[in-house]
Amino acid sequence: MSIENLPEQKKQEIKQGEIPVESRFESDKDFLKKKRFLERLARVVLSVYISSGATSMLFQLQRPTAEGIDTNIETSLYKTYGDRYLNFKERLHKKQKEKKEQANELDKKTEIISSLEALEGTIPADKLREVIDKTFPKNWVNREVTSISQRAQSVGEKLATLLGGLGADGEVVASASMAYESEKAEIVFYGVTSKLPMQYIANDFLTHELAHANDWESDIEMNEEERDRLLLQISERLDADDRHKSEYVESLTHRDKRVQKYAKAKEYFAEICAVYFSNPEILHVKDFEIVNAVVKKHDPEFDVKKTGDIRKQIMLELNEPYYAARDKK
Repeated sequence: MSIENLPEQKKQEIKQGEIPVESRFESDKDFLKKKRFLERLARVVLSVYISSGATSMLFQLQRPTAEGIDTNIETSLYKTYGDRYLNFKERLHKKQKEKKEQANELDKKTEIISSLEALEGTIPADKLREVIDKTFPKNWVNREVTSISQRAQSVGEKLATLLGGLGADGEVVASASMAYESEKAEIVFYGVTSKLPMQYIANDFLTHELAHANDWESDIEMNEEERDRLLLQISERLDADDRHKSEYVESLTHRDKRVQKYAKAKEYFAEICAVYFSNPEILHVKDFEIVNAVVKKHDPEFDVKKTGDIRKQIMLELNEPYYAARDKK
C-alpha cells in the first residue's frame, strides 16, 4: 500500500499519527484494487569484496489485523520507515493467510543445486550440506531457504543501479531473494565467489545471506509481535553510538531517508548475524542478545562457539590440499 493511493485527509492523519493502526489497514475499495512492486533488498556481508543484490515482488494488497499487536510500536515503526513498513505488514498478512497451504513445503530440505567454486578449489554440495546440517540452528536453513546455487557469471553492475539509488560499490557476490510461490529464500552465489577464500564464503557471506531468510520479513516461525519488536530493536541499535560499525551498512544511502534507514536495518541485522556465527566474541552484547534470541527460538540448544569451530574445521580440511601444494612451490 502506497500512502499516495490514500485520500488526502487520511494520508495526513496517518502521517500525523492521529488514527489507530486498525484504521490504516481498512479494506478501502479505492486502494485494494491497486498493485505495486515491492523492492526486496538482498545483500551480502561487507569485506573488501562485498556488495549486494535486490529483487522485486508483485503482491496484492491485503487487510492486516492489528489484534494483539502493540499499536505504539507499529506507530513508531511507521513514522520511522513509512511505506516500507506498510508494505512489509501487508505482505506478511498475505503470507500468513497462505501459510496453511504451504505446510508440506516448509519441511523440505534446502536443495543444494551446485557446488561452490572458491579460491582454493571447490566446496562440494555434500560438504555444503554438512555445513548447513551441523553448524546452523535447526530450521535456520531448511525451513527458510529453498535452494543454494552458484552462477558462473559475475554481476558487475554497481549497487546504486541494482538498488534503485542505494549507494555502495562493488561486484555482487551473493544474493538472497524470496521465491514468491514458496515465500522461502533462494540464495545465489555469483562468479566472483571463485576468487574468495572458502572461510570468507562460509563464515561471512553464507551466514549473512541466511540471516536475510530469518529476519522480521522472512522468518516463518516469528509471530507478528516478534517481528515488530525485532525491527524496533534493530532501529534502536542503528541509532546507538555503540552499534556494530559495518562499513557496508554505514555506506548505504538513498534520496529517501526512510528507504535508506529500512535498507540499513535489514543489512544491520544480516551483518550482526554473520558476526554472531563467525566471531561472536567481538559482537557487542546488545547485538549478541538480539541475534541469540532469534536463534534460540529456532534451536534452544544451539551452541554458537562449538558450531562455529566445526564450520571452520570443515573449510580447513577442504582447502588444505591447496595450501599444501602452494607451500611446496
